[in-house]
Amino acid sequence: MSTIRPSSIESSAFDIKGSSFTLLIFCLRTTQLPELEKQLYDHLSKTPDYFNFDPIVIDLSNINQTDVKLDFKSLINILRRHRLTPVGICNGSEIQAQIANKYGLGVFIGLSGKIKPKDTSTNSQPLNSDKTIELPSHLEKKKKETLSQPTKIITRPVRTGQQIYAQGCDLVVLASVNAGAEIISDGNIHVYAPLRGRALAGVKGDTTARIFCQCMEAELVSIAGCYRVLEENLPQNLQGEAVQISLNGEKLIIEPLLSRTTDNKRTANWQK
Repeated sequence: MSTIRPSSIESSAFDIKGSSFTLLIFCLRTTQLPELEKQLYDHLSKTPDYFNFDPIVIDLSNINQTDVKLDFKSLINILRRHRLTPVGICNGSEIQAQIANKYGLGVFIGLSGKIKPKDTSTNSQPLNSDKTIELPSHLEKKKKETLSQPTKIITRPVRTGQQIYAQGCDLVVLASVNAGAEIISDGNIHVYAPLRGRALAGVKGDTTARIFCQCMEAELVSIAGCYRVLEENLPQNLQGEAVQISLNGEKLIIEPLLSRTTDNKRTANWQK
């Protein structure tokens, strides 16, 4: 990590340091802001306090060629009303970048999201109403690389507000992950205790990564940028059970942690 300090004074008043943070990417699919706010309200009404003014980057891939002018001021206000803090845009046109700058938004280069092909028959697209929302990684997607570091093992509970990141390796947690905590891994995640917080596996784009947990009570799970909020949407037969989570295309698959050779009787017992 590099650090820049003023060289003209003995006691520096500031430092500029390189770093990286997990950022949500908001994939905008329409310029119809009233419809956008309605769908945001419908989606977040069950968990109004889920986002705590988290910083987000607005992905304009789907509307960067539209002739309809995007009202950045209103968009920013809508997101803030729903406890999201826009800090920049990505994949926009030059004109969109210039307008975004006027409203204090930065321009992120190299962020690519898992965007569905654009429908060229209309000037805008409706938001995806599926409960599985796309959340691309804050890091540029790369081809799958061999994990180069030893598995990171955590033996103590992960507390509320704490974040654990296993860079270049799998993550194994031998204690509970509390609500409001976040565990992140470039590879797989194994939790041998209740998982009540957020778990993000394959954050550099490894679509083969998986999440395994002994007691499924998670707030959010994500693999390679695709995530689901689960606090009130998890099927009853999976709540509190041992599960594995994998990615099939752009859809997260959550299933009981059983061998595929297990007989039908035992499988039925898991699903009661």
